[in-house]
Amino acid sequence: MMDSDAIILLEMREIRKAFAGVHAVRGVDLQVRAGEILGLVGENGAGKSTLMRILSGALEPDSGEILWRGEAVRFGSPQAALRAGVAMIHQELSLVPSLSVAANVWLGHEGEVGSGGGGARGGGLLNLREEQRRAEEILRGLDTPVDVGRDVEEYNLAVQQMVEVAKALSHEAALLIMDEPTSALSDAETERLFAVIRSLRDRGVAVIYITHKLEEIYALCDRITVLRDGERIGTAEAGELPRELMIQWMVGRKIEQLFPERVGEKGEELLRVEGLRLEGEGGRWVLGGEGGTWKVERGTGGGDAPTPASQTRPPLPEREGLRGGGISFAVHAGEIVGLAGLRGSGASEVLGCLFGQYGKRPQGEIYLRGKKVRVEAPARAMRAGISLLTNDRKATGLVLGMSVLHNLTMAALPRLTPGGIVRRAEEVAAAQPVAQAMRLRTPSLDTEVNALSGGNQQKVALGKWLLTEPQVLLLDEPTRGIDVGAKAEIYELMNRLTAAGKGIVLITSELPELLAMSDRIIVLHRGQVTAELSREEATQEKVMEAAV
Repeated sequence: MMDSDAIILLEMREIRKAFAGVHAVRGVDLQVRAGEILGLVGENGAGKSTLMRILSGALEPDSGEILWRGEAVRFGSPQAALRAGVAMIHQELSLVPSLSVAANVWLGHEGEVGSGGGGARGGGLLNLREEQRRAEEILRGLDTPVDVGRDVEEYNLAVQQMVEVAKALSHEAALLIMDEPTSALSDAETERLFAVIRSLRDRGVAVIYITHKLEEIYALCDRITVLRDGERIGTAEAGELPRELMIQWMVGRKIEQLFPERVGEKGEELLRVEGLRLEGEGGRWVLGGEGGTWKVERGTGGGDAPTPASQTRPPLPEREGLRGGGISFAVHAGEIVGLAGLRGSGASEVLGCLFGQYGKRPQGEIYLRGKKVRVEAPARAMRAGISLLTNDRKATGLVLGMSVLHNLTMAALPRLTPGGIVRRAEEVAAAQPVAQAMRLRTPSLDTEVNALSGGNQQKVALGKWLLTEPQVLLLDEPTRGIDVGAKAEIYELMNRLTAAGKGIVLITSELPELLAMSDRIIVLHRGQVTAELSREEATQEKVMEAAV
């Protein structure tokens, strides 16, 4: 537990900020002690990002006071905050992919190493060697011994995350702000990052940790501060704040049960996949390969040098009850089938094959209600009754500059406009019931999607596919990056869909969500099925054992 007598490193007092008359932060107080990990939680739109942007110098507060090491300060820019020792690591990493690891670590203050420490630039090759040496030293301290001369794009996301931390430490940061740092990391990579964060705390560095994954808050943080609607609701020691009370603070109401009881009853077979295989470039089997060769792309390895381009893969041993020669499974009406596996297992590629994203490349057979179909393009998949919610709503799920209305109706336009003429009245008539059913919070259907919170953006992305009236819904990370209240609403929606006879295939990196919402779980490892578990027999240990 954090020492209550520890030095107070930061105080924010009565911080206020409004945009166009709308209050984003309302008189918030925040206190951070040296050598502690403070969890900052709240729903999307609670004011977390605004408060941290003020702290990191990206925004000016309308009023309030910031005390840094006991002295009143006003950071006019992120650079000024960095010079003082406050660094923010955003969810979208700010690295330059084509530059070396060392160049990224010293980006913004190049030439300061090896030049007497006074900030003077110059020194040529001597400075470059010293910067590389210091970068290696910092990364070794983060348990990430990499070749700092290689371009940062050659390394995987977990290593890049450590490079961001190293960049902050190169500025001698005393306070790190980390925003959703594990959103795209595997469990093993997350544990490694946690070990690094704990070591930073032990060295006296303070960390403000922002995440929607509540289990991470309790696994990592010393204290927790909760914001709601721009106000601080409370702060407590992590060990003294029950999970149920924290959720109640966050959403303003008591959520009796985060995961609703499954109500869908198993009905007729909607989808059957037999012998699904996908061959990638250079003869690499992405899905369903047996023996032969497989290719690992550069940068998909761990913290050491980039993984070799290819190696021989032995065939997986035969397991009782598992089919060889590709991936096979079925989905019934009223059923949620979970696809589990570590990053690179092929789970997302399975959904891509079912939605026609790979054209004619996949091998195997797909049956819908017993009838064999060829799904060689997304348009064919939609006509057949299959829809796919992708795992990146901003890149592939939404058009952020378009309105809520147009995002909701874009996939269903062929059905809504049989004559090829788009009529607003018909669009609104189709979109309004979906928006209401999903409890979409938006000023109007004409609001740009970019202006919505992450949870409401996710509802729009999901609502878009509901308007296509699918029989089988493929959901890839449906609750990634959204708050606990929005998660509960999406779980309820999934229940309503299966109760209405839909079938769902679910991918999620959150094991509690996978276990709670799935009726069956199919586990993949390197493009092969390694286990099929019923709801009754599935446990976190069994899923992870099969996944590795």
